Amino acid sequence: MNCNGCGVTATGGSNETPHTILSCNTCKSSYCYQCLNISPENVLKLSKENLAALKCPSCTNVTRRRNTADTPVGARPLPKGSPMNVSFQSKTGNKSPSTSQSTKKSEDNLKILEDMSKLLDNKLAPSSSFMMNLRSSLKEDMEQIISSKITSAVQKLKAEFTETTDFIVAEQVDIKGKLQEKNNMIKQLEADLSKSNTEVAKMSTRLAILEKISRDSNVEIQEVPESKSENLLAILQSLCKVIDTPLVETDVRAYRRVAKINAASNRPRNIVVTLASPRHRDTLISAVLRYNKLHANDKLNSTSIGIAGEARRIYVSEHLSADTKQLHAAARKTAKELNYKYVWVRFGRIYLRKDHSDAILVKNIETLAKLH
Repeated sequence: MNCNGCGVTATGGSNETPHTILSCNTCKSSYCYQCLNISPENVLKLSKENLAALKCPSCTNVTRRRNTADTPVGARPLPKGSPMNVSFQSKTGNKSPSTSQSTKKSEDNLKILEDMSKLLDNKLAPSSSFMMNLRSSLKEDMEQIISSKITSAVQKLKAEFTETTDFIVAEQVDIKGKLQEKNNMIKQLEADLSKSNTEVAKMSTRLAILEKISRDSNVEIQEVPESKSENLLAILQSLCKVIDTPLVETDVRAYRRVAKINAASNRPRNIVVTLASPRHRDTLISAVLRYNKLHANDKLNSTSIGIAGEARRIYVSEHLSADTKQLHAAARKTAKELNYKYVWVRFGRIYLRKDHSDAILVKNIETLAKLH
């Protein structure tokens, strides 16, 4: 048997056993204990007279509330011993009009809810026009937002890039101007250097000429043994006597020993003699050459001029500058390598020659390099 209040199936019973449902003798409607707010213990305490006088809440309330037709019966709990105009017959009664209306409205509400659910399902289906329009609208909105953000970022990046490139261009222009200025300075320095080199070359030439002129009257005597008590003028006069070229004291302006180019050498220091004129120098050198030719086996040496001790070959030549001496040493080395027979110095100039070939004037190192 179903309860007219909540629709739950319940059963009836005897007076001795608990009842789960009561039937009204007036309207024959059935209600469960829960809808009537009655406990089984209270029902058992009622007498048969009280039970026979019980009625359902619908029949008890003559004036019914219209706004409670769709709700379960909510009667107040009965006090102990109070009569209820409801019969305990376990049978199914007819539903009251209010209960039928409530059930119908509930069914209508459920149908409405189902229709709403189906409508929402149709609307929210991926293939529905609503969802497609919604996706399209969302896509357009997202595209606009992203496009706006990207455009803003690009504009900002473009402004920063433009600022950076402008700065770089300005720096390049500044650097270019400085480089041009440095190039002009370098060109000017190169021109000044070239001019200075030309002037230095001219000065070197003039200095060489002056040195040559200052040495025109000098002769250099090499390999003469040294002693603390030596008399250079007496050694010179003895040498001139041996080569048969008398030399008076007035023909000699100065004489001295000069420092060694190589301090570690064990050779004696050279003697430089300044004569009265270049003619006296040439006469003295020519006399030495003649003597050596006449005495090929006993050329001019230290014992021949009266110096005791081991005999050492004595050389008499023009007094050359340091640069000319270096060039002379290089010329002698080249002559030995290339089998040139003669190397000599005349008026401060160096010459090379083979047996019967023409003499070669050695102006500089480049001249010797060309001979190889």
